[in-house]
Amino acid sequence: MDAEKIGKVILELRKHNKWTQLQFAEKLNVSDKAVSKWELGASIPDIQQLESITKMFNISYDLLLSGDVDRVKLQLVQQEPAVQKLTTREKFNPTEWYSLDNAAKVYPPQSSSDWNMVFRIAAVMKDPIDKDILNQALLDMVDRMPTFMVTIKKGFFWYYFERVEKNPKVLDGGKYPCRSINLDGKNYLFRVLVENNRIACDFFHSLTDGTGGTIFLTTLITRYYELKYGSIKDYKCALNVLDKVKEEEIQDSFDHYATKGNCIKREIKHAYHIKDKYTKESVVTHVVMDANELKALAKKFNCTVTVFLTAVYSMAFLRRRAFDRDTKPYIIQIPINLRKRFPSETLRNFAYFTGIEINEMELSLEETIKTVKEQLEKGTDMDYLQKSINANMRDERNLFIRMAPIFLKDIALKIVSGTLGEEGFTTVFSNVGNLNAPDELKSIVDRFEFVLKDDRSGGISMSGITFNNKCVISFIRSVERSSIERDFVRELTSLGLNIYVEGNGGVQ
Repeated sequence: MDAEKIGKVILELRKHNKWTQLQFAEKLNVSDKAVSKWELGASIPDIQQLESITKMFNISYDLLLSGDVDRVKLQLVQQEPAVQKLTTREKFNPTEWYSLDNAAKVYPPQSSSDWNMVFRIAAVMKDPIDKDILNQALLDMVDRMPTFMVTIKKGFFWYYFERVEKNPKVLDGGKYPCRSINLDGKNYLFRVLVENNRIACDFFHSLTDGTGGTIFLTTLITRYYELKYGSIKDYKCALNVLDKVKEEEIQDSFDHYATKGNCIKREIKHAYHIKDKYTKESVVTHVVMDANELKALAKKFNCTVTVFLTAVYSMAFLRRRAFDRDTKPYIIQIPINLRKRFPSETLRNFAYFTGIEINEMELSLEETIKTVKEQLEKGTDMDYLQKSINANMRDERNLFIRMAPIFLKDIALKIVSGTLGEEGFTTVFSNVGNLNAPDELKSIVDRFEFVLKDDRSGGISMSGITFNNKCVISFIRSVERSSIERDFVRELTSLGLNIYVEGNGGVQ
């Protein structure tokens, strides 16, 4: 037994109850000097005294002797009454139910037994993963991130979330990202998977967006680090599992920021789609590159990394469109993280898709960049985004729509998703950007990955994330030919970037 570590636990227990050494000593029928020696690690309580301490604080004997102060803190927090632990409990009770946010309502009607909108955030670790510690880290997150600890139910008027009582578990596997999640109303809407050195989290999109997903995984790995290696100095985008839930984290920010002002006018368009056979399983390709080199290259073209990558990706698609001899417009959707424009800490969905349309058959890279840049600037204008939020919430707040039974809403949303969604765009590129994770994670994480499921009619999508100067661009496709990824990589290498490519199970 380590007297110094046990002493630190005893000190934490005493301070938690705001007792002096004398008050603590009186409860154990010992002197305050004895308590002082324990806390300094100069001596250890005898067996009877240790047993009295475990009963007094309702902790296990093993936990007391482990010397793990962080886990002791967590145990003490979890023993507090729910009203004290979650200051927002009166407004939000995840042990009961709560409604879906505006963006979340789109996904359940589109779902089937073999397809639903799932995305993945993953981390490739430098060393083998201790699954037991990772399981404990996941359990430690249950009360801290209540909006994730739910399943989806179907009511008469709306879908709703309900708390899942059983504990989540880390599963084996993960070679094929974004497989459908069971929407049976009993299971979690996320899964944590471990395969080799990769920790992967798959999320049903009603639960959260890319930002919320990265915070979830970063928090999980941060807690894993704390349990295995030590403390964290600055949590940055990760959450401390010992903190209380903040009301801002569970906010429906669409509802919060919607006004009764002007709304955008939606247009129905029929976009170009790849002509190809579909594969049985999704094919994933990760393209890894130096983030600083990529940023410098984008700067040469006087644009951001997102604009540059969108343009290169679009050029590959325009070549494919010419090969398919299709004249319909190429339209790429770019998710916009609204938290950067409308201050929000929500862990739920808060993103909007803006479209970039290219009709010309042949464009140079410079011309493509100019087109993407101009349209993206318009699509991220504050006035445009506000009108977009207003339009979405106007439909939801309509009394007729609100009172319609859910089977009618499902039919309407399927039609809308077909005309304004699947038929209205060619592909998606979602770039999370630079992940502001705790510095300590750089010692255990090689890179992060973000995989956004390809739409049923699109056949392929692209997504990106950067961590510790490694930018990972991930493709997922359900069509046979790999011409898009091939042309994308060829263009980047021709411009001087050093690239490493990896697929579902190994180097390609």
